[in-house]
Amino acid sequence: MTMSPKIYRAIILLALPGVIFLVDCGQGSKSDKPPIHFNPNMDNQEKYKAQSESRFFADGATMRAPVEGTVARGQLREDAPYYFGKDENGNYVTSIPVGINNSLLERGEERFNIFCSPCHGKIGDI
Repeated sequence: MTMSPKIYRAIILLALPGVIFLVDCGQGSKSDKPPIHFNPNMDNQEKYKAQSESRFFADGATMRAPVEGTVARGQLREDAPYYFGKDENGNYVTSIPVGINNSLLERGEERFNIFCSPCHGKIGDI
Protein backbone atom coordinates (compact mmCIF):
# COMPACT_ATOMS: atom_id res chain seq x y z
CA MET A 1 0.00 0.00 0.00
CA THR A 2 1.50 3.31 -1.02
CA MET A 3 0.64 6.65 0.50
CA SER A 4 -0.31 9.51 -1.68
CA PRO A 5 1.80 12.67 -1.37
CA LYS A 6 -1.18 14.51 0.18
CA ILE A 7 -1.51 12.00 3.01
CA TYR A 8 2.25 12.00 3.54
CA ARG A 9 2.24 15.83 3.83
CA ALA A 10 -0.71 15.76 6.19
CA ILE A 11 1.04 13.28 8.52
CA ILE A 12 4.17 15.44 8.55
CA LEU A 13 2.19 18.62 9.22
CA LEU A 14 0.28 16.95 12.08
CA ALA A 15 3.41 15.38 13.61
CA LEU A 16 5.56 18.50 13.29
CA PRO A 17 4.13 20.36 16.34
CA GLY A 18 4.60 17.25 18.49
CA VAL A 19 8.19 16.85 17.38
CA ILE A 20 8.90 20.54 18.01
CA PHE A 21 7.39 20.25 21.50
CA LEU A 22 9.43 17.15 22.31
CA VAL A 23 12.68 18.69 21.04
CA ASP A 24 12.03 21.96 22.83
CA CYS A 25 11.16 20.11 26.07
CA GLY A 26 9.58 23.23 27.41
CA GLN A 27 12.85 25.20 27.56
CA GLY A 28 12.31 28.62 29.02
CA SER A 29 9.50 27.44 31.24
CA LYS A 30 9.93 27.74 34.99
CA SER A 31 10.50 24.62 37.03
CA ASP A 32 11.41 23.83 40.64
CA LYS A 33 13.42 20.82 39.48
CA PRO A 34 17.20 21.16 39.09
CA PRO A 35 18.41 21.41 35.49
CA ILE A 36 19.60 18.30 33.70
CA HIS A 37 23.34 18.40 33.03
CA PHE A 38 24.49 15.94 30.42
CA ASN A 39 28.19 16.70 31.15
CA PRO A 40 28.49 18.16 34.66
CA ASN A 41 32.30 18.12 34.70
CA MET A 42 32.55 21.86 34.07
CA ASP A 43 29.74 22.76 36.46
CA ASN A 44 31.14 21.20 39.61
CA GLN A 45 34.91 21.27 39.49
CA GLU A 46 36.93 20.14 42.45
CA LYS A 47 39.34 22.84 43.53
CA TYR A 48 41.33 24.00 46.51
CA LYS A 49 40.86 27.34 48.20
CA ALA A 50 44.02 29.32 48.97
CA GLN A 51 45.74 28.38 52.25
CA SER A 52 43.52 25.32 52.68
CA GLU A 53 44.65 21.82 53.61
CA SER A 54 45.42 19.22 50.97
CA ARG A 55 45.28 15.47 51.35
CA PHE A 56 46.86 15.05 47.91
CA PHE A 57 50.28 16.59 48.54
CA ALA A 58 52.65 15.10 51.12
CA ASP A 59 53.30 18.44 52.84
CA GLY A 60 49.56 19.07 53.25
CA ALA A 61 49.70 22.46 51.51
CA THR A 62 47.48 23.34 48.56
CA MET A 63 49.55 26.33 47.42
CA ARG A 64 52.59 25.16 45.49
CA ALA A 65 55.87 27.04 45.15
CA PRO A 66 56.89 27.89 41.57
CA VAL A 67 59.34 25.50 39.96
CA GLU A 68 62.87 26.64 40.80
CA GLY A 69 64.40 28.78 38.06
CA THR A 70 61.09 29.73 36.43
CA VAL A 71 60.15 33.36 35.89
CA ALA A 72 56.66 34.68 35.26
CA ARG A 73 56.12 36.21 31.85
CA GLY A 74 57.16 39.87 31.89
CA GLN A 75 59.05 39.49 35.18
CA LEU A 76 62.56 38.64 33.89
CA ARG A 77 64.71 41.48 35.15
CA GLU A 78 68.00 41.04 33.31
CA ASP A 79 69.00 44.72 33.50
CA ALA A 80 70.60 44.61 36.98
CA PRO A 81 71.62 48.30 37.10
CA TYR A 82 68.08 49.38 36.27
CA TYR A 83 66.14 46.98 38.50
CA PHE A 84 68.55 46.41 41.39
CA GLY A 85 70.93 49.40 41.33
CA LYS A 86 73.97 47.12 41.07
CA ASP A 87 76.39 46.41 38.26
CA GLU A 88 77.45 42.95 37.05
CA ASN A 89 80.08 42.79 39.85
CA GLY A 90 77.51 43.48 42.57
CA ASN A 91 78.67 47.07 43.23
CA TYR A 92 76.17 49.89 43.52
CA VAL A 93 75.86 52.03 40.39
CA THR A 94 77.07 55.61 40.60
CA SER A 95 74.71 57.10 38.00
CA ILE A 96 71.10 56.64 36.91
CA PRO A 97 71.00 53.86 34.27
CA VAL A 98 68.23 55.54 32.23
CA GLY A 99 67.83 58.89 30.55
CA ILE A 100 65.95 61.52 32.54
CA ASN A 101 62.98 63.06 30.72
CA ASN A 102 59.53 64.43 31.56
CA SER A 103 57.89 61.01 31.16
CA LEU A 104 60.25 59.48 33.75
CA LEU A 105 59.71 62.36 36.18
CA GLU A 106 55.91 62.17 35.82
CA ARG A 107 55.98 58.42 36.42
CA GLY A 108 58.16 58.90 39.51
CA GLU A 109 55.82 61.58 40.86
CA GLU A 110 52.81 59.32 40.26
CA ARG A 111 54.46 56.39 42.08
CA PHE A 112 55.56 58.67 44.97
CA ASN A 113 52.03 60.04 45.37
CA ILE A 114 50.58 56.52 45.44
CA PHE A 115 53.07 54.68 47.62
CA CYS A 116 55.09 57.25 49.61
CA SER A 117 52.95 60.31 50.24
CA PRO A 118 50.43 58.63 52.58
CA CYS A 119 53.21 58.35 55.19
CA HIS A 120 55.73 61.00 54.10
CA GLY A 121 53.46 63.78 52.82
CA LYS A 122 53.19 65.19 49.28
CA ILE A 123 56.55 66.97 49.58
CA GLY A 124 58.29 64.35 51.71
CA ASP A 125 58.37 66.51 54.85
CA ILE A 126 56.81 64.02 57.28
